[in-house]
Amino acid sequence: MDFQIQMGNKTKCALVGRGTIHIHRESDKSTGVIDVLHVPCLGMNLISIFALQDKGYDIYFVGKKVYIKHQSWKKVK
Repeated sequence: MDFQIQMGNKTKCALVGRGTIHIHRESDKSTGVIDVLHVPCLGMNLISIFALQDKGYDIYFVGKKVYIKHQSWKKVK
C-alpha cells in the first residue's frame, strides 16, 4: 500500500495494511470491525470513535470505562 497518514504534528506515517479486528464482548462473543488501518509507526493502538459511529456503533464513556454497543447485538440477560 502506498498511503500515508498525517499526524497532528504534521509528520507522516506509512499505512501498511487494512484488516479486521475483533472486539470481545461481555457475553463471551466477539464481533469484527472491518476496514481497520495498520499504521505501525504509531507505537500504540488507537481506535477512531467517529469511524466506529460511521459503522453503526454507539459509544458511551462512563467514568474511566468505554462501552461500545451496536444495534445488531442482542441484550445480555
